[in-house]
Amino acid sequence: AVIRAEEKYLKTYSDVSSGRKIFGMSLGELVTEFIAWRADDVDAGIITKGRLGTIKSQFKHVTNFKSEKLKISELDRNSFYDYGVWRKKNFIGTQSVTIKGEQSTINQMIDYAYRKGYAHFARFEFRKITIKKDQIGRRSVFSLQEYDALWRFMRTYSSKKHCADEALRNERLMIRDAVLIASNSMLRVGELWQLKWSDIVGIETRYDEQENPVNLVTVSVRAEICKTRTSREVVCRGGEYFERLKKRSKYTSANDYIFASSISGDRKSTRLNSSH
Repeated sequence: AVIRAEEKYLKTYSDVSSGRKIFGMSLGELVTEFIAWRADDVDAGIITKGRLGTIKSQFKHVTNFKSEKLKISELDRNSFYDYGVWRKKNFIGTQSVTIKGEQSTINQMIDYAYRKGYAHFARFEFRKITIKKDQIGRRSVFSLQEYDALWRFMRTYSSKKHCADEALRNERLMIRDAVLIASNSMLRVGELWQLKWSDIVGIETRYDEQENPVNLVTVSVRAEICKTRTSREVVCRGGEYFERLKKRSKYTSANDYIFASSISGDRKSTRLNSSH
């Protein structure tokens, strides 16, 4: 007993010296610390700001599934075993591939806790999820019929008849052009929203086989805004969309964001209120 007490004393002294919580860290505290740690990865160029935003969003579900006040010492390898079932039951329509990504992030967090000495295990066990190939492909791709319906809706959505307020209509026109540019360029949303006017290399008119004019735009996608951290150039149709965005915007300097707030010039939020 004396030997065990001495070992406990030395372990506690070591924890105090290294700044570890001797009375146990809560899940909420761990989430906050883990997110701060991943924020450093943004500064280091390891992950994008968009990825960090996704991680923050994922942990909102984690702290709904388990109380923020729950001590890490009370968790075991099976504490999140039924997380996937809970997500699908409480958030109808959640895709298996989404849950798989969230589970991966949860395990990154507990691995971090294990390395820090907060947890006594490095990985949670989850109920097995089977993802079919067609489920992966359907997450972010419209069918031709869906895209055609969206395109027709946007014409009405941004028309003067259905939006008399000039400022609001300008916002809707920006959203319409963002969708059209995304569909032509295949840029990720995070990449698109971080584009600056300096990233537009040039716009030129070419002619197709029927001698119809086509406005081609060359976009330089900077490494720091790419999910893969690799720069690339994209040449696509839709130069006219960038041209009309520039005509409507007050912020067209090289370092201004293309999708900018009409009031401040700051990068436009991807979250829209109900009036939009």
